[in-house]
Amino acid sequence: MEISDEYIEKELLPLLKPCARPDVKRLAISYILGMTGDTQGKTLIGEKLKFVEAIVSLAADEDHVVRKDAVSCLVNVTADETVTSSLVQTDGFTDITVKLLQLALDHTYDQADAMCGLLSNLTRSIDGAVKVAEIVLKVEEVGLKRFVQAISNIDFNKNANMNQLPAVLMNLAQVQDVRQELVLHHEDLLQNLLPFMSFAPSVIRRRGIIGIVKNCCFEYDLHSVLLGPEVDLLPRLLLPLAGPEEFDEDDMERLPPDLQYLPPTQTREPDPESRKMLVQALTKLSSTRSGRAYLKEKNAYVILRELHKWEKVEDNLSTLMDLIDILIADEPQEGMEDLHKVEIPLDIAKKFEENP
Repeated sequence: MEISDEYIEKELLPLLKPCARPDVKRLAISYILGMTGDTQGKTLIGEKLKFVEAIVSLAADEDHVVRKDAVSCLVNVTADETVTSSLVQTDGFTDITVKLLQLALDHTYDQADAMCGLLSNLTRSIDGAVKVAEIVLKVEEVGLKRFVQAISNIDFNKNANMNQLPAVLMNLAQVQDVRQELVLHHEDLLQNLLPFMSFAPSVIRRRGIIGIVKNCCFEYDLHSVLLGPEVDLLPRLLLPLAGPEEFDEDDMERLPPDLQYLPPTQTREPDPESRKMLVQALTKLSSTRSGRAYLKEKNAYVILRELHKWEKVEDNLSTLMDLIDILIADEPQEGMEDLHKVEIPLDIAKKFEENP
């Protein structure tokens, strides 16, 4: 039996209210959850703002089952890029998003992990990232400082691991104002995230943090800050790519101190996607003359050379060779030193201009 829009609105919408009877709410939200299992249902629910608002109101319901099903509905709906694209353009999107962010960053909320997945869906596109970033940069309660507090404290929420929250911030870091704030904030927001680049218990959290860092490397004018003593990013990027290999004394002394005389137990980042993003971050840093000079001075090449011998993933090898080629090539002629600013052939440009 096909359910009409009119039936849904007249019969089900009144039941999706916090004040409705618990048993009625359970049945109603369970039915809606079933509808979001296919494209037609996602579209029917997701493109009606009043339904989304009603489901959001139940995401904080006192009934655990209702809360869980409400958030699952929203995750399903926002997984459809077409629906999400339409949703972020609605007038009520800001109010809805503030409520979602408040719940995700509530240290007592038991559906925070699913809520982070929902927010990751919302911010995956650049339009969604821009819209949510505007809110995060404006509303202190759900601002970047709160994000960093939640990510950098593994005990932030006893009911959730929060491992997907870095992916949300990685998406938001597609936006320049977010990147600038992370790097330049007086409370060292980016620095507080860096230790989690090597967070062994969760590859999801590591990958998200590395993605945040990679996106920050798109701020060419801030490369001196990122590579300088305040952030000291280079050892953080190279260490997960380093193995237990020994180097001669001259090569060893030129490496950053954190990369000298690594123990025989040293292992490389096991996640291929994380390794690729680390190399991409280094490539972005190498697109400026000063960045290339610093990587060469600190002998990054020898780490990358050994990584090339070890790496088995073809796509990663290609990305790595792009970076090695940049570091071993002669410097460009005067006026073309900052490679992201000049007109260069398409096959070379792609080394630097991948989307964040």
